[in-house]
Amino acid sequence: QKFMKAIERDPANAHAWQNLGLTSYRLGRFADSVAQLRRAVELKPDYGLAWSNLALSLRQSNDLAGAISAAKQ
Repeated sequence: QKFMKAIERDPANAHAWQNLGLTSYRLGRFADSVAQLRRAVELKPDYGLAWSNLALSLRQSNDLAGAISAAKQ
């Protein structure tokens, strides 16, 4: 809820999107996590932590090619 409120206040907050994506990952909601982490890296393309977490989420979503691509960023 905290991250959703931050995003409502500032939809361009890459850190909030990354944290929301990580929370979704930890809850096993990998499709949500992928979408949220993609948004984080769209907003901040040099955000290494978000790319790393996106790679993990893609791997859990059985998108190995996407995971490898994200890990290379």
